[in-house]
Amino acid sequence: MPRRRASPLSGFTRALAPLRGFLLVSAAVLALFGAVLCSTLQDELFDHALEDGARDAARYANAVLVPGVVRGERLVARPGMRQQAGSARPRGVRDVYVWGSDGGLVLSTPGTRSAGKARPGLAEALRRQTTTVTLETGSGLSRPVFRVWSPVRSSSGRPLGVAEILLDQGALGFGARVWVAVGLVLVTLWLALAVLVGGATGRLRWESVELRDENEELAETTRRLEATLLETVETLNAAVEARDPYTAGHSQRVQRVALAIGRELGLPPKELSVLGTAAIFHDIGKIGIPDSILTKPDILSRSETEVMREHVTRGAEIVARIGFFAESVEAIRYHHERWDGFGYPEGRAGEDIPLQAAIVGLSDAWDAMTTDRPYATALPLSEALKQIELGRGRQFSPVVADAFLAVVRRHPAEILPPDSVVREFVTAAG
Repeated sequence: MPRRRASPLSGFTRALAPLRGFLLVSAAVLALFGAVLCSTLQDELFDHALEDGARDAARYANAVLVPGVVRGERLVARPGMRQQAGSARPRGVRDVYVWGSDGGLVLSTPGTRSAGKARPGLAEALRRQTTTVTLETGSGLSRPVFRVWSPVRSSSGRPLGVAEILLDQGALGFGARVWVAVGLVLVTLWLALAVLVGGATGRLRWESVELRDENEELAETTRRLEATLLETVETLNAAVEARDPYTAGHSQRVQRVALAIGRELGLPPKELSVLGTAAIFHDIGKIGIPDSILTKPDILSRSETEVMREHVTRGAEIVARIGFFAESVEAIRYHHERWDGFGYPEGRAGEDIPLQAAIVGLSDAWDAMTTDRPYATALPLSEALKQIELGRGRQFSPVVADAFLAVVRRHPAEILPPDSVVREFVTAAG
């Protein structure tokens, strides 16, 4: 079943999840803040409104009721006083009663005898003779009743009774309006925040699409450039082998053996890729070696050998200019180093030799021993195998030599694929 390709914006969508979470959290925080704010405002405004109502009621009692009912040192309701008291009521005052010090009703704006029943708190108000506000609740009341008790005194200051003023709860019932007003403000703020986040999300999405397209274009350009560079280096490598027909296919054979050893050692895919690149280009530096030396059918002189040895540093310099193959440079530079320290170009020894260079070096030596050269014929497989065994710990890394021999025993086809040769090889390996 073909693997379903992930949406190009799936990663971006996941990246926006915190923004959506932020909006949800901000909504919850604003709702909680609004509830606390409304509750606090409602209590504060209610207290202020109640205080204002009580103050206005006391002024009303002193300015209207007292002059109309006080005669010297007693309370007397004049004719028409009820209508005057009712018409002069300030906003928020519903009913007005004036009680004598004996608890008798002197004046009632409702004008009914039923209104004259003794009130809860009347005795206390007569005793205290101070302006107070009480809240009356009970099963017989459809809603709470707010009563303002204001003392009534004679001109000499003698207490004559109290005025009971009932405040209209509607004038104080602004709680719903507070909740609506605060709610509208907070909802407006949240919507503005959501619009800003939405706009930013849209811009980010658009920019993400553009960036994705640019990245894909850049990646494709990089792939084409890498392929072009690889083809160029392979062409150079082919040119080296074309100058020396005896080494035709040498790099490919070295690469095959090196990868077999690398797999035996358990190298990860990335390191195997680096190893393969180093193996295929290990002799690229021979492009600068004169033909008189490169194709000489006899053993090279000392000076010619020095020139030939320069191919490792030249090859490393060529590959180092290509960033994609930078990790293969060391394996190319040091693949002729020996475990005993008698190799070149630096005479490194033992663990100082990079593992991949040691692998390429053994693979290169193996192919040199098993193929014909202008100055030497190929060794029999049994003899070549003995040379590897003898070179373990001297020319070759013990770990690499052991891995090579393990491949020989278990997977000889990875070293020499033709069936006839494989049979001979397995027999030689014992």
